[in-house]
Amino acid sequence: MKTTLTEKKYIRRLANGAIAFFGETPETQKFMERLLNRASFVDSPQDMRRALKLKASEWDRYMTVFFAKLGRVTEFGQTNYSECVEPPPPPDGATEAPEVTELKAVVAAKEAALETLREELKEGKKSGPVEVHVKLDDGKKTHAGKVKMAHVTMPELLARCAAGVNTYMVGPAGSGKTTAAEQVADALRLDFGFMSVGPQTTKTDIMGYMDANGRYVSTEFRRRYEEGGVFLFDEMDAGNGGVLTCVNAALAGKWCSFPDKMVKRNPKFICLGAGNTYGNGPDRIYVGRQELDGASLNRFDFLDWTYDEGLEMEIAKTLWEEKVQEATEWTTFVQRVRKAIDTLGMRHIVSPRQSFDGIKLLKQGVKKESVIQTQLWKNLKTAEVNRINEAMAKNIGLAVNN
Repeated sequence: MKTTLTEKKYIRRLANGAIAFFGETPETQKFMERLLNRASFVDSPQDMRRALKLKASEWDRYMTVFFAKLGRVTEFGQTNYSECVEPPPPPDGATEAPEVTELKAVVAAKEAALETLREELKEGKKSGPVEVHVKLDDGKKTHAGKVKMAHVTMPELLARCAAGVNTYMVGPAGSGKTTAAEQVADALRLDFGFMSVGPQTTKTDIMGYMDANGRYVSTEFRRRYEEGGVFLFDEMDAGNGGVLTCVNAALAGKWCSFPDKMVKRNPKFICLGAGNTYGNGPDRIYVGRQELDGASLNRFDFLDWTYDEGLEMEIAKTLWEEKVQEATEWTTFVQRVRKAIDTLGMRHIVSPRQSFDGIKLLKQGVKKESVIQTQLWKNLKTAEVNRINEAMAKNIGLAVNN
């Protein structure tokens, strides 16, 4: 049977309203979590039920509870969800119960906030962890590589690495850029090396040097360039632009001049960069970043590496497997704070590290109020915390306990 526009309207309302009403028991909380993580905001009741992997009886029971909470089952006499998709208008002269009006207002407020989430899901900006498979051919046989719990952008990064293109990951602190580089090496069955670049990084730190006895002192960059493997210039935009030009020839050609000799580039050498900016200098948050030379930047393909909050949630759950519900609540809490800060344009970072470190502290029995203060607020002033509270209450419907 074809789904009507009226049905579609109420199906969307189901997805939004579930957040407001399915939080009283572990069973309904689990349903809400599955709805958030799996529902793709489809156009029919049957598709949504399949997306949530619910039996027909479970689906009908949950929907009946939902509409009962809206006052439709008891008010209009319906007995199950299917009768509530197109509820009749109230009798003439009837007044709606205050609590029903209040609940409907909550649903309407949450619809606006979740509209952004729905668009992010469609654009692939917010997803759960993906499992990426790659095929490797060593000339004798084909091997299967795999990346579990991968960032949503991992397939694009692997495609660039497989093509031999130097890639620079640009993203906020704690978005998983270094971890991604390690995962690439594991998936491609290559050795991994990296160096953290800073203003005092020198040419010899990268290229090595000849000691007083005439012996060459090697570096990780030299080993990976000559022997093959994945090498990461971490915090690359914090380095001196003039110093980093020493690798320009190595990245663009097949040879590099090291202090001891000319070395040919290994075909299995892959160079990655990671930074918080595009190499054009500091911004309001990352004030210690440097402006890199245009010739160096031209050697790299730039790949945006934003927060993958679906992956963040799954990692958080693995950190506290005996209390998954607590891990889920804390991580959701952190993500909502992050959203409010982003909306306000504040110069303050709340990354997935706050989710993970907060869970570790909570596991040790540290009070939640203390964890909120030390992990989230840190050096914020009271007025700034109040602004975040107000933004969360307005845009998300949940204020932060300070």
